[in-house]
Amino acid sequence: GGAGAGAGAGDDDGGSGSPTSPVVTPLALPTTPNPASASGTAGGGASGKGGRPSGPQTIASKFKRQLAELNDTLLATAPHYVRCIKPNGKKLAHDFDLPRVLDQLLYSGVMETVRIRRQGFPFRESFGEFWRRCCAGPVGGYRSLVPAAASVPAPPEPRYTDREDPSTRATVTYDAAMTPDVVETCRRGTELLCSALLSAESFRMGKTKVFMKDGCLETVHRLYSATHATVIQKWWRVTAARQSYHVIRRALVQAQRQWRNTLAERKARAIEAKIVRLQANIRRHSAQQRFRRRLAARRNAVLCAQRNARM
Repeated sequence: GGAGAGAGAGDDDGGSGSPTSPVVTPLALPTTPNPASASGTAGGGASGKGGRPSGPQTIASKFKRQLAELNDTLLATAPHYVRCIKPNGKKLAHDFDLPRVLDQLLYSGVMETVRIRRQGFPFRESFGEFWRRCCAGPVGGYRSLVPAAASVPAPPEPRYTDREDPSTRATVTYDAAMTPDVVETCRRGTELLCSALLSAESFRMGKTKVFMKDGCLETVHRLYSATHATVIQKWWRVTAARQSYHVIRRALVQAQRQWRNTLAERKARAIEAKIVRLQANIRRHSAQQRFRRRLAARRNAVLCAQRNARM
């Protein structure tokens, strides 16, 4: 750009009288002058570097100034970079060229980064966030798996606020609920849980975060699911046993009732038979008494008649 501008100026000084070339015209942009040239002009028309007067700002100087401003902006913030993968070369939506995507992942180093992170400690989370995760969920969350960790209190609800980082002068978001005492409590609960459920080589306790190898969190979740599945199975077995017990109890009560009815009927029949036999004996005894009295009366009458006849 600077060469084009210089060539255009040379043509004008040459006195050829030809108009400025359209190719050179857009390269020399009449923008704000350079501060050095402005100060030189204010100081009585002093020349620029090397005694040469400063001309209009070129594309190269403008690009340099914009790059410096961008650098200052980046240094004043905390940027996060995202790797962009082109899904296809046709600029179509929902169209993935798998070999093209795989080549980009391989040559950009993403696959190697993933492999290295998997060999190290890819999962990393602050003590407060991890312990809040462990306390969430039914039946006390992950901490219910370890009796010693179940007594550690859960952290309070997060209160996210913004503040300025004094080192970078950037605005960062932090959790105001995480006081030093709460962080220490979360660290103690995290250490108890990880020591009981994971091996010593699969996790590390940092200053503010817990580091885990690949699959450790899935192992904890699998243990949690298996434990609660056992609890659900136990509850279902208890419910089924209770229902079976009530069915058997009702059947036994009904069988006992029927047996008592049978015994009562038998006893009633036996009592009835004894009563009938007793009544028969009473009637027989009464008939015998009447018969004896009649027989005695007849005998007395006969004897009286005989006695009267002898007289």
